[in-house]
Amino acid sequence: MADETVEIDPERVLLDADAVEPCREGTDLCLTADFQQAWRERIHTTRAHDLSEVILADALNVSTTDDRIAVDQHDQAFIAHTDDAVVGQWSSRAAVIADVAAATELSERLPDWQNLAPAEIARVLMSLRIFIERCPDCDGPVQVEEEVVESCCRSYDVIASACQECDARLFEMEWDETAVDDASQRPDRSAQATV
Repeated sequence: MADETVEIDPERVLLDADAVEPCREGTDLCLTADFQQAWRERIHTTRAHDLSEVILADALNVSTTDDRIAVDQHDQAFIAHTDDAVVGQWSSRAAVIADVAAATELSERLPDWQNLAPAEIARVLMSLRIFIERCPDCDGPVQVEEEVVESCCRSYDVIASACQECDARLFEMEWDETAVDDASQRPDRSAQATV
C-alpha cells in the first residue's frame, strides 16, 4: 500500500484537468462549463448502478489483484478498506456517487491520474465535492453551512454541505477563517448551473 502521506495540490490537479477555472470575479475557482456538464452526465449514469467494491477500487486506483477491497456501510456512511488500510470514506451514498463519477471523468482528462495514490485521489475528489449544488443521489438542492460538531473530547466548528431534501452530507471540513472568507466570496451558488 502506498504511503498515506498526502502531498498533492488538488487545486493544481483540477486546473490541469480543466475541471475548474477562476470565477469571473477572480476571487475563487468555479467549475468549467464543460467539466460540469460531463460530471453531471456521469453522476446520472453512476447512480443507476450498484456501487460495488470493484467500482470503488477503480475510482480510488486500488489494484484488486494486489489488495482485496471491502466496503462497510454504517448508517449512511461508507468506508472502503483493504487488509492494510482505509482507502476511502464517505458520509453518504451521494458522496460516493459524486466521487466515482468525478474519478471516471478525471481519469480521461489527466494522463497521470493512474499514477496517483488512493489517498491523493481521495483528496482531489473531496476538494471537488465542495462545488456540488444538486444532490448526486436525489437531485435536491445542496447548501453549505457552518455548524458545531461534538466529539467525545471537544466541540469544533465545521463547514459542511448537505442535501436539503434527503440530508445526504457531501462535504465537511473543520472551520477556519480562510475557509469562511472563501465561502463568503463564492458567488450566489443558486444562480449557477447545477451538477
